[in-house]
Amino acid sequence: MNSERDDNPMTTKAAVDPSGIEPRQVDGNCRVLLLSPKGVAASLNEKRAKMPVLGMNGPFTLDAKTIDVTVTQRRPGNYALGAMASDGRFTVSYVGRSDVDVNGRLHQHVGEHRMFKFSYASSAKAAFEKECGNYHDFRPSDNKIHPGRPDGTDWQCPYCNALADSA
Repeated sequence: MNSERDDNPMTTKAAVDPSGIEPRQVDGNCRVLLLSPKGVAASLNEKRAKMPVLGMNGPFTLDAKTIDVTVTQRRPGNYALGAMASDGRFTVSYVGRSDVDVNGRLHQHVGEHRMFKFSYASSAKAAFEKECGNYHDFRPSDNKIHPGRPDGTDWQCPYCNALADSA
């Protein structure tokens, strides 16, 4: 039987030492191990699990050329507008969607913000539900009201009752 041995100390599993320090893999795609006390690691993992995630491509510069180069399909989708913070993180100022063409919708925002992120959606309903989730997770400062549902639908926000009375 031919097997490959992994002698890389960064990927070799190590036993927990008596001090309570144990190796932690940062994420599934990263082979770097982070050594941290068990209690601190558990606390950080809990916070990470609660941190909202957009689940979008980007960030990209919000201009017509970049939109056309990166958002190539005419499909429903979601987007977030914002800027890069000094710490390198994307800060969300606005979330939105298009039920038909996310590229076209992004063009309507050129000049309003510096950066954008986007994702395609499988349907208008999926785009609506993701927009609601992003709205509730990030509470963007430029979203003045709860996302509306598409005309002619009775879809409800999966996170709150904001649209329950308007069906």
